[in-house]
Amino acid sequence: MQLNSSQSSGARCEGAAEGWTPRSHRPGRSRVRWLWSRSIYALRLLRSASQRKRLVPLLKFSKMLDAAEISAAKISVPVPGFDYEITLRFGTSDIAAFQQVFVDREYQSGNLPSEASVIVDLGANIGMATVYFGLLYPKARILAVEPEADNFVLLCLNAAGLGARVSYENAAVWREDGTINLHTQDTTGHQLGAWEIRVSEGQDHAAGTVRSYRLETLLHRAGIVKVDILKIDIEGAEMELFEHNPETWLDKVRLVIVETHDRFRPGSEATVRAALREQFEELPPVGENLHFRRRNPT
Repeated sequence: MQLNSSQSSGARCEGAAEGWTPRSHRPGRSRVRWLWSRSIYALRLLRSASQRKRLVPLLKFSKMLDAAEISAAKISVPVPGFDYEITLRFGTSDIAAFQQVFVDREYQSGNLPSEASVIVDLGANIGMATVYFGLLYPKARILAVEPEADNFVLLCLNAAGLGARVSYENAAVWREDGTINLHTQDTTGHQLGAWEIRVSEGQDHAAGTVRSYRLETLLHRAGIVKVDILKIDIEGAEMELFEHNPETWLDKVRLVIVETHDRFRPGSEATVRAALREQFEELPPVGENLHFRRRNPT
């Protein structure tokens, strides 16, 4: 269950993160500095259990920024209960994602194993789940896979504190190796949030292409032979992942945590359940995630 960093994209991750300064902003923007200082105060209230239920102050401050200020404004936020910080971008879904993972504790569950050696995070976004599981399992090796370039840069920064036990792939998981279209807008042209970016073979509203790999290829590149926790949030591509030869990787996995997206990929939840029915027991869902545990782990 070893992650081979020489086969993964760790070097690319280091390069992608160059010049990213989590505590800085453009000189002379006093308004941003004021909003920043107030937001730091608001978010540090999260250290108090009685205050950490809401991020309303920060959300209000974020809405006051114009487009130019938003592009400059980032903030380092303490993770409740840990000596660790996450960097967030104003004007994006980062703040809501932080609340979902670290305040509402969406991944906290009795379904999780007491120990985990290898975790794979498909659709890592900016690293919320990667960091959550990395802190929960301080000895675990983690493979984090994220297709969108800006998200990937922040993923690298946010997971850097976990050290060399995290390997990275700036790629999409798909049914075949190659390239795939990346979409930052839906089929109607509506702009998607940073945590809703999708991949598909469709050409409409494509923002470009990104490298794609089958899951078995990703595991091979990382030198992974067993996966204790497979977290999947890949915005509809779970249908392709579970429809096309899942038997090539399913026997390596002990626990699957997956968010399905029937609202724009009808049938994705049924596809996941059909693929897992024989070998996995479906556990109580937690938040938006379905949980499946192997019946007879080896």
